[in-house]
Amino acid sequence: MSARSSYSTPSPVIQQIANEFRRTGWISLWSQVVLVIISSVILIVAATAIRTPTVNPLQPGVAIPAAPNPSAGVGGILTFGAIAVMGFTIYWAFRYVTIGRQLRRDAPARPKKSEVTQLIRMGLIASLAGMLLGILGSFAIIGTVAVIAFRQGPGFVAASPTQAVNSLDILVVQASVNLILAHFLGLVGSLWLLYRMNRQG
Repeated sequence: MSARSSYSTPSPVIQQIANEFRRTGWISLWSQVVLVIISSVILIVAATAIRTPTVNPLQPGVAIPAAPNPSAGVGGILTFGAIAVMGFTIYWAFRYVTIGRQLRRDAPARPKKSEVTQLIRMGLIASLAGMLLGILGSFAIIGTVAVIAFRQGPGFVAASPTQAVNSLDILVVQASVNLILAHFLGLVGSLWLLYRMNRQG
């Protein structure tokens, strides 16, 4: 009997799970990459935007403070933290692709079910952590934008565009929501793979 014939080749069920890992991994990876690139560009542009105080036309020599930057402060830190975690979850999505390839190998080189399950759980924890950071960051960003809007009030006329809510502020809110969606997609991918593993038994 040859050495190869003593190995067990993947069953049709394992091959199907391997395909699920590869498919889910690629979908999760590219959807997260697209969303994080869009969000990162918006947040970097917003964070580097300078809001300078302006001189009060009614009181020369008295500066009117600019509105706060929604992408700065606690909201910005939490949101950039969500981006950092996203880098890990993107890498983890690629790990799912490699696991799918490994599952198609002969038994000695094939990862054990317990190892694969542990990897999926790690992906779940990372996605949940990133989503939490994204949600907290969104609360802070939306709160800052709301403060700017409340300051305007009825009949408000800004002496400078830096005093009012502008389109970039709205894009910052959208960027933070995009990050939450990206982590949610990673979470759904991990849950789907965990379901497939448990169903396989």
